[in-house]
Amino acid sequence: MILELRAADVLLLTTPIYNFSIPGALKAYIDLVCRPRLTFRYTEEGPVGLLDCRAYLVITSAGTPIDSEVDFSTPYLRHILGFMGIDEVVVIGCDGLQDRLSHRTWQGPAARRMQVQQQIDRLVMP
Repeated sequence: MILELRAADVLLLTTPIYNFSIPGALKAYIDLVCRPRLTFRYTEEGPVGLLDCRAYLVITSAGTPIDSEVDFSTPYLRHILGFMGIDEVVVIGCDGLQDRLSHRTWQGPAARRMQVQQQIDRLVMP
């Protein structure tokens, strides 16, 4: 996994917000790839990331607004990616997509879905 990550030009992470944070499987992946001398190193000035790629984070949420004070996943992912040297992180927030009346995720307001799709299209096809 570390070799794949080190060879990547672009990292795409997609995750829901679970209980204000990231799912356990994503946390386990981060714990496996965040390794001294492989993805970061310690110096006298502090840790230095060894990865050099761009990251796109597609984060979904039914109720927690992305980048709000109760969203602990987005700041954590920005921090840990930066810790490993990935400083260019683009967040695509897919919150507010739930139909509040029926509670069916991805059946929410069409305008919000269109907004998210346009953001993705601009990033993929500049």
